[in-house]
Amino acid sequence: MIKLLADENFPNASIDQLNSAGLDTLSILKLYPSISDKDVILLANREGRLILTFDRDFGHLIFKEGIVPENGVLYFRLQNFKSTTPARLVIEILNNKQLDFERSIIVIEENFIRQTRF
Repeated sequence: MIKLLADENFPNASIDQLNSAGLDTLSILKLYPSISDKDVILLANREGRLILTFDRDFGHLIFKEGIVPENGVLYFRLQNFKSTTPARLVIEILNNKQLDFERSIIVIEENFIRQTRF
């Protein structure tokens, strides 16, 4: 089963919904507030977790600095959404058998999903 790590900016309502759906989801905001994005990646790698974030800085860390989240990143670029919308999208994406999360960043917009391998 995929384990998830929600960055500080990921809505608490979505984290609660993911945990209620039986997905092992940790919250950076609740457990490790203010840690660096690099430390988020290191924690995700140590615990084998897929990162959930709204923070575009992860792209810089991955492609410019070579700091690789082994289990991947779901990067959300949504505007004007309900706090539970990201959880619904995560569940849909996890059920998509065509996506391989390892060593990938998956960009999620309102009507578009793009996967880039690294």
